[in-house]
Amino acid sequence: MTRTLLKNAHLLDPSRQLDEQGAVLIDGAHVQAVFPGDTGAEVTADEVIDLKGAWVCPGLVDLRCSLREPGFEHKEDIHSGLRAAAAGGFTAVCAMPDTDPVTDSAAVVAQIAARADSAKGARLLPVGAATAGLLGENLAAIGELTSSGCVAITQGERPIGSARLMRRLLEYALAFDVTVMSSAFEDSLRGLCTEGPWSTRLGLPSTPAAAEAIGIARDLTLAELTGGRLHLSRVSTAAGVALIKAAKERGVRVTCDATAHHLTLTTADLASFDPNTKVWPPLRSAEDRDALIAGVAAGVIDGICSDHQPHHAEDKAREFQIAATGISALETTVSNVLALVAKGQLNAAQAITALAIKPRGVLGLPPVGLFEGSMADLSVIDASQTWLPGRGTLKSRATNSPFLGQVLKGRAVLTMVGGVVVWRSQNAEEPS
Repeated sequence: MTRTLLKNAHLLDPSRQLDEQGAVLIDGAHVQAVFPGDTGAEVTADEVIDLKGAWVCPGLVDLRCSLREPGFEHKEDIHSGLRAAAAGGFTAVCAMPDTDPVTDSAAVVAQIAARADSAKGARLLPVGAATAGLLGENLAAIGELTSSGCVAITQGERPIGSARLMRRLLEYALAFDVTVMSSAFEDSLRGLCTEGPWSTRLGLPSTPAAAEAIGIARDLTLAELTGGRLHLSRVSTAAGVALIKAAKERGVRVTCDATAHHLTLTTADLASFDPNTKVWPPLRSAEDRDALIAGVAAGVIDGICSDHQPHHAEDKAREFQIAATGISALETTVSNVLALVAKGQLNAAQAITALAIKPRGVLGLPPVGLFEGSMADLSVIDASQTWLPGRGTLKSRATNSPFLGQVLKGRAVLTMVGGVVVWRSQNAEEPS
């Protein structure tokens, strides 16, 4: 087996209280040893990679990502998506079931897994459909999906409209100890812009923050009733954060995430009517954004996800109101989060906890990190490196990003999955 030494690293693993210089020795697919300080200086290995002070941390896990395959390969496919994930520093991504056919059977899960096995990139973690065909009428075969490898169950982009059906889902999923991911929202109040001064100024249909609060309150009540494992995906409002905090204090089995773009952009960014800023939930107020950041810092928000939504250029090259919704975000998520660290709104440990540590707990996955015997799923991040997202630098097929052409600071420079380097930026030090 190949032995690889990552030297001159900044060891960053909040779960191990590691935040210091050192080295990591990987033997085959696992971490063999971690050397704080200079204790690994004399270690020999088949390959030595000088990280020049970059962070080495547990592999990042994306809790929400659409890879589009099968059915929508003109937007993205599993190979390009997993390459993009690796380039973004992710060692694993939760693939949403909004495919064609829908991921609502073991056969589709097997098809997706086979494609992922032949890809060089991040691991694919399939998420199964909550209802057959994502139609919101009858529960999918939850037991079959979990036994075939699905790490969670979700209705995808839409909430489950029926409280009775949501209760049944939580109860049924509880039997298999699998997390139910919910995009909680009162769908009858759906619009294009958060309700307030900007929706009036821009003349866009409004979406009150209360719409999210209504959906979250319902799902929290049902989770408390059933004891099921609920994960609230893409929380975007201060009201939502407050409801989740109170539920956690009551002992409700709830976790949640927010997207990187909701932590960095606000409704003011819609002023240009750039279709690439059209996302769901819609961008919120500065007060909501600040509440989300505070929620991550306090640990109320468990994860920061990309909510990668790749689209063909034609789907975005339309008027704002009819353009496709979503951002191609796998490769810019780390940069967005590091911008918050640079501003002092988060610290490095809080960022890595939300990107790598807690997401594994949400899914019930075993921990990985900087300790002997761990699976060598590792992310190396250079917080000082600048780069320019563009058609020549992004690995995703899609470029529907409001950050396109902007100089970003901080990125993943090396990603290792099972001891194999699946991504290395051109600026990273070559093996010596």
